[in-house]
Amino acid sequence: MRDLIVDCSDSPGLARFWGAVLERPVEGAGEGFWVSLPPGNQPSGIFFREAADAKQVKNRLHLDLNPGDGTLAAELERLTGLGATVLAPPQPGIRPRLVRAG
Repeated sequence: MRDLIVDCSDSPGLARFWGAVLERPVEGAGEGFWVSLPPGNQPSGIFFREAADAKQVKNRLHLDLNPGDGTLAAELERLTGLGATVLAPPQPGIRPRLVRAG
């Protein structure tokens, strides 16, 4: 796989959000916005492009994140500060679910 392409209603907003989440630069305009991933990753980046038609069903793609060196609580605070919404609060043994729709 080379790239991940996401059709959405707010390509600049989603690109800025995921660029901030992944701490990666956002590039592009016109056709869409690109968040490149560090070298050696597959896919090499995520491309957000405007969809002309309205969404008919729920998204069938989600990205699982790992808090890395930080704690889950700190990562939840960081992501909600960037605009994510907590769908299910953290519970022992169950991963919390957050969303940033677009």
